[in-house]
Amino acid sequence: MMQCPAPRRRLQRWLSMTGGAVLLLLAAHAGLWWWAGNQAEQRLDRWAAARRAEGWEIAHAAPQRAGWPLRLDLTLPQLRMVMPLAGLPGGLAWQAEQLRLRLFLTPWNAAWREADAEPLGAQRVQVADQSLPLRAEQLRASIPVRPRKPDAPVRLMLRQLRIGEGAEALLVAQGAGRLEGRILNLELRDLTLPGEAPLGPVMASLTVQAALIGPAPDLGAAGPPPAARAAAWRDGGGELDLRSLFVQWGGLSAGVAGRISLDAALQPQGEGRLLLVNPGRGADALADAGLLAPRTALLARGLLPLLARPDPSGGPPRLDVPVQLRDRTLLAAGLTLLRLPVLSWSQGR
Repeated sequence: MMQCPAPRRRLQRWLSMTGGAVLLLLAAHAGLWWWAGNQAEQRLDRWAAARRAEGWEIAHAAPQRAGWPLRLDLTLPQLRMVMPLAGLPGGLAWQAEQLRLRLFLTPWNAAWREADAEPLGAQRVQVADQSLPLRAEQLRASIPVRPRKPDAPVRLMLRQLRIGEGAEALLVAQGAGRLEGRILNLELRDLTLPGEAPLGPVMASLTVQAALIGPAPDLGAAGPPPAARAAAWRDGGGELDLRSLFVQWGGLSAGVAGRISLDAALQPQGEGRLLLVNPGRGADALADAGLLAPRTALLARGLLPLLARPDPSGGPPRLDVPVQLRDRTLLAAGLTLLRLPVLSWSQGR
């Protein structure tokens, strides 16, 4: 008995319709991918134009696209950026063989609203007349593309970052940062310091949380002299809210928090609190490194352990004392810790 051809024709029709639908979806996704690439390039061009209007220098070769179907990789070859800074000749320059911007194109993925920026190949940073190579096993920033709120955070991750060469290089084993509006959170671990570091070659950790208060400082290359800009920032209520700076280095475990501004002579001034964990050991470390004057070191070694209080959680004793910065002198609990050099605003215009 011969088989009825109707089922076969229905199967062929179903396969043809399914194949057509798949091809249509692929074509639509390719169109979305191409549109997203155009949008990314246009946003990048607008951002670069705005920065150039502020005095930046930005140059790169023609962008390259890759990554279809699940992501868009927009690569900028031979990128060079120079950010002008008042009082710093030549500004701050950074260059990389490539900068890859990666956008994932799955709408259900939260990364749809972010782009990952990652430099590839050799890099260099230049400050004034000093140019240093920069290398990293990982150096990646997550940048908002379609943020739900104006101050969407920029996140930074790094691993095995090296700036410089040989014994003069700075090595950071790992770190993470978050910039949300004017609030910065940064955590660095296992920093190998260049040269003869006073408390040892390795700083175990450095964490910072700070926020700018008042007007944004004018850092551009053109405009009034740096001293006039600093005075305008001060007079507008400009302050640095140092919410926490904590360092573990050698025998020192210490943190400081407070507000920092500029005095009438445009020198740093402020007040806050100083936290010393195991203050006796910290005083020994500072004295042995020669960072305290002999008389101050003698007072600190004898007095600070007596003022310390037990840690409620069972850790080493802690000392929390007021700290002041006046007339370039840093004082804690009435003791002069150090004198700061004069902050000069005479460079540049």
